[in-house]
Amino acid sequence: MKYTHMSSIILGYNYDIFISYRQKDNKGDRWVSEFVDSLKTELLESM
Repeated sequence: MKYTHMSSIILGYNYDIFISYRQKDNKGDRWVSEFVDSLKTELLESM
């Protein structure tokens, strides 16, 4: 089986990250927003 590499939507990057969630899951402690913010910070610091 041959795998093909899909390019990123954003030029200059090899991968995309897509986070899917229900709005209802982010209410209260807003864990999804916290996760996204932490991920952005980690990615920016590793560049």
